[in-house]
Amino acid sequence: MCIHRSTRYWGPDVDEFKPERFLPENADELHANAWRPFERGPRNCIGQELALIEMKVVLAMTIREFEVRSVFEELETLSTDGTLWAKEASFRKGPQEAFGDPMYQVLLAAGKPREGHPVRVNRRKMDI
Repeated sequence: MCIHRSTRYWGPDVDEFKPERFLPENADELHANAWRPFERGPRNCIGQELALIEMKVVLAMTIREFEVRSVFEELETLSTDGTLWAKEASFRKGPQEAFGDPMYQVLLAAGKPREGHPVRVNRRKMDI
């Protein structure tokens, strides 16, 4: 039996679609060699490059059908606890501007918004 269908590595629900298996918080549950889609070394899959290029093309073709936009201006309505980002009162300063654009600084030395980047995804209207 191939390794990607083995109940030894994936459990009794091996045939169920469960993408949450690959979330970082579940990484400890996976065997180190459980997911080896292309292998490495002398037995490397000769179709690896083609498969990766096809994956990127399909992703690009899918993404172009959608419009993704930031919705920082809707933070207050998206937030469940009434704050903008930080739960600490000293960090609640609201949106500020830098060079005429809204700036949302996280004061906890994070390189990304602390509670994620709020976006809206809509199906793009294609005129034919």
